Amino acid sequence: MGIQAYPLTDDPPTAKDDAAPAQTLPPTAYVFSSAKLKKPLKDDEMRGLKEGKLAIFVVGEIGYTDCFGRQRFTNYCVFSGGGVTKLGDVASYKEGNKSN
Repeated sequence: MGIQAYPLTDDPPTAKDDAAPAQTLPPTAYVFSSAKLKKPLKDDEMRGLKEGKLAIFVVGEIGYTDCFGRQRFTNYCVFSGGGVTKLGDVASYKEGNKSN
């Protein structure tokens, strides 16, 4: 999770740290997760968010075994800000989302 220029000029960031612990979920169950920035936003970052030039991106990967025993994954990239969403709301970014 972090603040980046919007729209992104490079590939979406990758999720490699802050991994959540593995959980077993029965069919139709869901998990709610929340995230926090590691440090307070600077004045220029707040300004960039308000002007729509920056967005907060959250990326991750969900790995699971389906009911047929096949390994599956879903990568996601969502963002808040960028002049597209109200801060606090998130939208799926146009890149960085895929699954098998």
